[in-house]
Amino acid sequence: MPSTITALLSLESATLLYFSLPFFIFFFGWLKLPVAMVITPLFTITLFFSLQYFKNQQQTRKKTYSIREELKQHPWITTLSIIVIIATITLWVTLSGSGRFFLQNGDYHKHNAVLNDLVSMAWPVAYQNLPLYEIASENYPYKLDYFYLVYYLAYYLPAALIGKIFADIYVANHMLFLWTIFGALLAIAWIFRLIGKLSMLAPCFFILFSGLDFIGLLFNPDPKSKNVESILKGTSHIEWWAGYGFWQYSSSTACLFWTPHHFITAWVLTAFLLYWFMQKEQTTTSSACFSPFPFIYSLSAFWSPFVMIGLAPFLLLSLFHHPLKQLFHWKSILLPLLLLLTIALFYQGNLMKHPQGFFWDFLSPTIFWPRYLLFCFLEFGVYALLIWPLFRQGGAFERSLYAITIILLILLPLYKLGYYNDFTMRVSLPALFVLQLLVWKFLSSENFKQDHLYPIKVMIVMALFLGSFTPLQEISRSIAHSEAQFEFTNVPKTFKGSQFMGHQNSLFFEYLGKSPPPTNISITKESLDDLFK
Repeated sequence: MPSTITALLSLESATLLYFSLPFFIFFFGWLKLPVAMVITPLFTITLFFSLQYFKNQQQTRKKTYSIREELKQHPWITTLSIIVIIATITLWVTLSGSGRFFLQNGDYHKHNAVLNDLVSMAWPVAYQNLPLYEIASENYPYKLDYFYLVYYLAYYLPAALIGKIFADIYVANHMLFLWTIFGALLAIAWIFRLIGKLSMLAPCFFILFSGLDFIGLLFNPDPKSKNVESILKGTSHIEWWAGYGFWQYSSSTACLFWTPHHFITAWVLTAFLLYWFMQKEQTTTSSACFSPFPFIYSLSAFWSPFVMIGLAPFLLLSLFHHPLKQLFHWKSILLPLLLLLTIALFYQGNLMKHPQGFFWDFLSPTIFWPRYLLFCFLEFGVYALLIWPLFRQGGAFERSLYAITIILLILLPLYKLGYYNDFTMRVSLPALFVLQLLVWKFLSSENFKQDHLYPIKVMIVMALFLGSFTPLQEISRSIAHSEAQFEFTNVPKTFKGSQFMGHQNSLFFEYLGKSPPPTNISITKESLDDLFK
């Protein structure tokens, strides 16, 4: 029994349970009972096999970094460090707007509305009396009786369930705040596992890491960009310097402050998979042909489909130490395939037609290529070039990790999807997180102490200093406008709320989903016209 409890308290188990919990809520809240009774046992069995896999690995593999061991060796120093780190992450999340204690950035209009409707309305959430088809007839060529809420809901569901039980949106709000803190703590715990030590400097490094947005502003002639004078005030959102609605590679702090669900998914699952792909010696489990990694990957679909796409290339790294027979055995892929199919059908019901295409279809070549090259150089190219001397001498795994990261970051800006190009912003998050890890590894490498690499160290520190202007702007704006929070409204009343509406006759709701009575939302065409301006 003690060993079972210890296994459940492991970082792997905590991560699996954290990302799995929303699925159980979704199965019984959204799916028809016969469908839920089929997929829930399969999900539970796969989750159990995954927990058992990591329990066996912990018992047999060589010892790696463990906070428990560090507590035994240096109890007082380690305990103090843990307290400071937890306090730092908690403050970071508090400043982000989660919990409504400080400024809530624009995306919280949607976050609050989604949480509100999940708490106050029947599941699946459906809306009646919406004149959306009159606003965007090309997207809605037929009148629908009602619309479903179709969005990646995993992040909100545990807090929404608690809020629904207590019939109180503010209880849900505080639960979502705690849920976000726990997710951020999981992320930093995985970072400590990857870097192999408990470092008080690491949280500061990752919180303040960013591309050189401030430098980009000096070269950008776009009049819609924030001018330098406004930047010097210290409270501007400067990440759109390459063109509003076109390109942004979000800093860690900006991502948490605007889209915490993308941030948590990218950091935690990328670190989880990357750490285990790096383990050279892995034993078999009681299910010798079972691999948990397809299951872990599939969990990302309901949290952030964009991050799921960004994670896909890194799955190639699993081939270094994991046989194809194990990865693609039916025990490993049956549930993930069903899960991905279910979530894909859920998203397929979304009615919105998002602008998409290659960027040369939106910008002339004379504008596109200079701006693209400058964006790549300032957002990641500076770091990529500076750390190359270390990784060109590394092993096959390190070189492959470096190559996948840089190739992804080069290719992603070529395609636009969504009004604000969420494709580039969010698909890039796993690669940006890996880039941060590579820079950290370079700075902390023993080889780095060689004299001939010292100038590179100076240049990286200078780049990190200039990059820190971006997250510091986000933090200072949150403090300066701490009283600005969004109210709890309905999703259709938010800016571009129609992008979260789903078809009542979609394949998902026709065959898999429940059909609850829709809620009548009082909203006029005139009010929607204002939102769509």
